[in-house]
Amino acid sequence: MLKQFDPRIKLLLLIEVVILFFLPIGAEGYAIAAGAVGVTIVTALGWKVLLAPIKAIFPLLVLVLVLTPLFYPYGESVLSLGPIRITDGGLYEAALLIARFTGITLSFWLMYQTTRLQQFVLTLQWYGLPYTAALVMTLAFRYIPSISRMLQHVREAHRLRDPLPEGKVRRRGFLLRMQELIPILTSVVISSIKTIPSLAMSLEHRGIGSSVQRSRYEQLPALHSQWKHIVMGCIAGFILSIPYWL
Repeated sequence: MLKQFDPRIKLLLLIEVVILFFLPIGAEGYAIAAGAVGVTIVTALGWKVLLAPIKAIFPLLVLVLVLTPLFYPYGESVLSLGPIRITDGGLYEAALLIARFTGITLSFWLMYQTTRLQQFVLTLQWYGLPYTAALVMTLAFRYIPSISRMLQHVREAHRLRDPLPEGKVRRRGFLLRMQELIPILTSVVISSIKTIPSLAMSLEHRGIGSSVQRSRYEQLPALHSQWKHIVMGCIAGFILSIPYWL
């Protein structure tokens, strides 16, 4: 259902949800909102889709949980270990930041999983974004995964060229990792430079630099024909706006 929903309305709802996570509704309100977004992801896409972004941001959440109480001295003391003092205010602030960051991440992830890239770009253009700016965003979204795959292939190729003797384990020191990373990044940069001619031809085919008016392969439907989506979007927007009044 969400994948067929009008992307223009989804973008407005996404902006409203993000604003919600910056309202003074406390950690409890952020946690409820993040949980609602999580339930929506599970209902529409499944558990595996929900776990993917949580795994990605989990180290950052742990870092926030560990460091925030140490540098937030306000509130009643909960634990004191010498100069280290952990307060209930620090724990509450950590919970607030974790709930806010998780909710915003899940909101963007839901938009990303239910909206095709072409539809998203057309939506931005419908709202007035210039074509060149939309094209830059398209290239960024498409080439970042491509460069990531290229990095993985180059890393595997370097490992095959320098195999370890049987029974030995590769050392994992920080300096050794940095030394291994330099030739890998060099290979990735060279491979990326080789793609410049094909990318330039693609841009030329898309009409960059031409005065001829461009045509479009895909068009968004007329907004008045999406009245069901508009009604559902208004209802969802009304529900999301309730914390604004409280």
